[in-house]
Amino acid sequence: MSFPAKSRQCAVLLAAAFALVASEGRSMPRAGVHSPASPAARVIPEFPASRLLANPPIFMRTVPEHITAGEPFWLEILAGTPGLPVQDLFGISFEVRYSNQEIITIPSPDSSAIMPGDFPGGDVIFLGIAERDSGRVGVGLTRKQGSGGVTGSGVVARIRIQSDQAAPDSLPLQFLLENIRAQKENGDPIQLTQQELNTVLFQREDFLLTVEPEIQQVQQGTAATWEVLLTSVGRFSRPVSLSFDSLPAGFTSTIIPQTIRPAERALITLIPDSSVVPGSYDMRLTGTADTLEHQAVVRARVVTTPLFMSTQTDVIRSGEPFRLLIHAGEASRPVTDLATLKVTVRTANSLYLQHAGDDPQAIRLEDFAGEAFVLNSDIAADSGHFHISLQKKAGAEPVSGFGPLFSLEFSTDFTTPDSTMIDFELVQVQALNSRGEPLILTPEPYQVVIHEKLDFSLQVEPEERRLIAGERTSFEVRMATSYSFSDTVALKLDSPVPAGMKIFFLPENIRAGTTAQMMVFSDSTTVPGRYELRLSGRSSRQQKSAASFVEVLPFIDFDLVLTPDAREIAGSGESRFHVSVESENTLRRPVSLSLETTERSRVRLSLDREQIGLDEVAVLNVQVDEGAEMESIGFRVLGRSENVLRFVDGQIVILPPPSPVRPNPFTPNGDGFNDEVIFDFDQLRSGQQGRIRIFTLDGRKIHDFSGRLSWDGRDENGRDVNPGAYLYIVEVGQKVIARGVIGLAR
Repeated sequence: MSFPAKSRQCAVLLAAAFALVASEGRSMPRAGVHSPASPAARVIPEFPASRLLANPPIFMRTVPEHITAGEPFWLEILAGTPGLPVQDLFGISFEVRYSNQEIITIPSPDSSAIMPGDFPGGDVIFLGIAERDSGRVGVGLTRKQGSGGVTGSGVVARIRIQSDQAAPDSLPLQFLLENIRAQKENGDPIQLTQQELNTVLFQREDFLLTVEPEIQQVQQGTAATWEVLLTSVGRFSRPVSLSFDSLPAGFTSTIIPQTIRPAERALITLIPDSSVVPGSYDMRLTGTADTLEHQAVVRARVVTTPLFMSTQTDVIRSGEPFRLLIHAGEASRPVTDLATLKVTVRTANSLYLQHAGDDPQAIRLEDFAGEAFVLNSDIAADSGHFHISLQKKAGAEPVSGFGPLFSLEFSTDFTTPDSTMIDFELVQVQALNSRGEPLILTPEPYQVVIHEKLDFSLQVEPEERRLIAGERTSFEVRMATSYSFSDTVALKLDSPVPAGMKIFFLPENIRAGTTAQMMVFSDSTTVPGRYELRLSGRSSRQQKSAASFVEVLPFIDFDLVLTPDAREIAGSGESRFHVSVESENTLRRPVSLSLETTERSRVRLSLDREQIGLDEVAVLNVQVDEGAEMESIGFRVLGRSENVLRFVDGQIVILPPPSPVRPNPFTPNGDGFNDEVIFDFDQLRSGQQGRIRIFTLDGRKIHDFSGRLSWDGRDENGRDVNPGAYLYIVEVGQKVIARGVIGLAR
């Protein structure tokens, strides 16, 4: 890499200075020692043994060693070490390239920011030029003619650098040495090994204090916890003490631990009592370390836990029962650790209100309370007061969260005027947690509006059914009315009937207290999909509608595939078939497999799995024991999915055991096929010593061998014998185990 314009100018001037001194031939006085700007006692570092160099190094260091954003520092360029000194250094030039020039820069003028070091001596010719935009500094120096070179190690140049105070913390900096030239007085070059410098720019020591979450909801009488994190800036590592400046009235707090270091966390717990008015509160947490102090805001939104009421239905009609549910908590304001509750439900405008009386379901526990509580009640219906108490059972867990605790069943008199409003209040509320401490529940009033009209509504149950194409289903149609309603309602279907489907009502007319069936039939041509069945009921004065849905599923069909459809098994042994499913539809359920076959004492068939789906395979294992009769056995594999049954037939053919002498005849013609006859007797395969003798039909011996289980059609002299029939005798020990005739063809 070459010097930029200014740096190249520095190198040219330095070369010119060398030439000028040499041409004058004057004897210059030996240069004195230049006073270092850094402490004189700084030690030149020695490189570790693992980094021993062939040539003296030229390297860099910062003064001070740890540099801080916003503060100037010196970059020192050193040549040689005490263990590897530079010999007879007379002149040197080089280029320093540095990173992050937007963060660090060389102050102007160059003469005060780029200075010679003390190693070359004090009376030198020195040039230093900074190219600030590209982050480069060119340096050149020489001793004067006649001064001779210097030997040893030390600082050859120093560069003053200013860093930006806004630099990021722990910013990596890199300094590189390039285009290094060094020479002796006689002009001989000096080889130096360059070393780069990687260091880090830190911010001033400080810390950041953060609190998570930014804001948190907390209920009166309950605790909420925040997490405090301390982050180091600029190598800060001291302990920081945490405290609140002040807390709003009614708040108590704990901080554990009260002193933390960077990367450590503390937990803040805040509890507002019942005197704290619901709303948002900001509390300032202060962190202090010596003279450093920072604050973070802990935000709490205080809410109450509601105790409120609702009804199961939006519209309440006169003469019909309705249930009033009492809830504790809601999603954003749950109740915590509820063990005991006493409350009075008080009613107003109760002239038309009727309680369910002695019905055991009139007052009952709801899902949120579950079976964890015992419910007791004291009903003063005449005065409109219902005293309820819930007590946690021994050994049961208290409840936390939100939902209905209990409910009361009411109805109104048939003569209740339309839009009559009935008010409910929750009074004398007492709640305790499992430790016997009071819980704060805020009761909310509720109002019920009663509607009375000669009206009816249609209900279809269930709301949706599934139907496989080709099958049928039904819905039940109910009619809800006021007690005064007495008309007959005619039913009909308003929505289009899907193709392949038939729908009708049994009966077509219903009255209050009766029901009808909506019958739905489909055939296999019905297109799968979800269909709305919209029906209407018309009385003499009104018409109402209701809707249900039927999801038509594809017509189910599939085929069983048996691979292969037949197997031959010679003698005893085993084999297997593979059973799979093919279907143009997606099977909703797997196919259940079963097997039908005539039992055989020495033949066993079994499936390795009872169910398969698409892309799955079942294995049908066949085991034939020794002594099984030669026959053909048929079997059937059946598959059932929902209401569809399919089957596939297979066959097993049991053949006689293969001859132990095979092939017979054989053809030893060298074509690689049936070139030898094999004597596959169990006694020979078991490792017993056997002997095989081959004769012509007139008794002349052709071959006599042992140890081998095959004959290649040659005589004892290795000559091919003529085609024809030959006798064989197989012996084991002194016993003949087999004899017979072999056919040989060429």
